Amino acid sequence: MFKKFKKILAIFLFFGLLTGPDKLWADDSQIAFSSSDRILVIAPHPDDESLGLGGTLQRAVSAGAQVKVLYVTNGELNEVASIFYRKRPLFLKSDFIKNGLIRKKESINAMGMLGIGEDNLTFLGYPDGGMLGIWVKCWGKSKPFRSFFTRLNKVPYKESLSLGNYYRGDEVVRDFEKAILSFQPTHVFVTAPFDLNQDHQATYLYFQVALMNLNDQLNPVPQVHLYVIHAHQWPKDKKFLPNEELSIPKHIDWKADVNWDAFSLSSEETAKKSDAILKYKSQISYNRNFLMSFARKNELFADYPQEMVKPVHTEQAAGRPGHEKAGQPGDVTYEIDDKFLIIKVPFSSSLDEMGLLTAYVFSYRKGFMFSDMPKLTFKLFGNKMFVRDGSKSFYDRELIYLIERNRVLIRIPLKDLKDPDFLFVSTRNAKEDMTLDFGSWRLLEVSKSPGNPNKALL
Repeated sequence: MFKKFKKILAIFLFFGLLTGPDKLWADDSQIAFSSSDRILVIAPHPDDESLGLGGTLQRAVSAGAQVKVLYVTNGELNEVASIFYRKRPLFLKSDFIKNGLIRKKESINAMGMLGIGEDNLTFLGYPDGGMLGIWVKCWGKSKPFRSFFTRLNKVPYKESLSLGNYYRGDEVVRDFEKAILSFQPTHVFVTAPFDLNQDHQATYLYFQVALMNLNDQLNPVPQVHLYVIHAHQWPKDKKFLPNEELSIPKHIDWKADVNWDAFSLSSEETAKKSDAILKYKSQISYNRNFLMSFARKNELFADYPQEMVKPVHTEQAAGRPGHEKAGQPGDVTYEIDDKFLIIKVPFSSSLDEMGLLTAYVFSYRKGFMFSDMPKLTFKLFGNKMFVRDGSKSFYDRELIYLIERNRVLIRIPLKDLKDPDFLFVSTRNAKEDMTLDFGSWRLLEVSKSPGNPNKALL
């Protein structure tokens, strides 16, 4: 009887692992620091750095490493926090700016708690809630982004490194490059492209452009660690649980090519991290349970390597029956034949078939200004596809789309993408839950090996 019980238990454990365990990392973290390390943390908003790696920062400081934090925005748009903390809503431009200065002061206090002085904190002051909007449309000579709430189109904070910079992607990338080049970090911690918050996604994208621009000037190239703040129903049990571990967010498919590292914290480090989080009084005033749920026994970091888009046989790229790319059902696939990029997007719901679908394809080519490279946005409305390059309409008769019963195919001439080395891509639909395919951004490396003579998609 006991042997039979053990066999049944083994079967349950086996299938439990197959269905997606919460713990998918080695017991020992691969992240370690020494006095020769230089740690750069990139935080989209004040408090992200404390929530994501407040314990890890303590370990870096204790090891004698240099630590700098780069804040992309001042987090001025939190209307709910203002009502709870300042007892008033945000109406005027000056209200928003004061809100941003409050959050800046809180971050200085929080980092001081962790042993990081104000002289190691840099505030860029770009628009809270606007970083992805800038990424999509505002580059080069285009009009700068204007915040719907503040009505500002350039950085207003007097002590900001970027004071007076217009809200354009070029300016953001340039500021990232200055920070990276002057500090020459050995480790960079930045928010993940699969974080639900769009400022967090955009921060990763700007960083990647800056890193690729500087690749030949960095020795060594830093190790990059991704952290997540916003995810569906995560952290599990939103309350202060210092004796429990963080688990991987459920919207990240654990079978995908994402490697996780769990950085274990001592009870003293967890306690000090919680003290640092409490310094964000404006945020604690309305969202205490969520913020304090990050003070646990570990911190999670991901490695999400770029994917290679390889040339395939044209019939395979065109999606002809019997030639499907291996992968999970529902995957968005990107394939290249001799002259075209082929995107195959499955419909996951009836709303997709009604046309609520958006795809982004942004090109990066070594030696070329990123602001001059194509940034194509595809929007499907009903049975019509509309294409823009940044803020301008785009048309090419060779750019073809095909709507089938359960998917849409898009064929883009590589000449329209200016023969890219890398592609920043994202597909968004009516589906609520983000996955690595929908809602997230992916970085694809384009293989330059020759393909086959191309044939028509349709």
